[in-house]
Amino acid sequence: MPGGDWTVWQLFLDQRGTKWNEYAYDIELHGTLPPHQDALPEYTRAWSRVTAKRVDAIGFRAAGATLFEVRHNAAWQSLGQILGYRDLFKQDYPDITIESAAIVTDAIDPQIAAVAERQLINIIVLSTFAL
Repeated sequence: MPGGDWTVWQLFLDQRGTKWNEYAYDIELHGTLPPHQDALPEYTRAWSRVTAKRVDAIGFRAAGATLFEVRHNAAWQSLGQILGYRDLFKQDYPDITIESAAIVTDAIDPQIAAVAERQLINIIVLSTFAL
């Protein structure tokens, strides 16, 4: 995570981190096939790693997994990313229940937040003024 995002994430962990039992970071999501089905295994692995999308963090607890997109000054891109991650996670990990998906941020435009909430994306806004 870039520095501004890391600051937001640390604040989140300080304030709400105990709500999840454990976390995983920079999780690869694929949902795509290599460009050629007859590619050598090493090319397939390399293609998979290069084209993978990466979730900032996933929190786990009994109710399931929560996908987190962490962003200082969240924008439309943040919403697009978490929507994509939620879809790809279902493909890559069909046996894991997604409890929720969330954007963790210190600022977000109200229109973006409203659209996110209609898409069942939680918005967690934290104040970083004290840092």
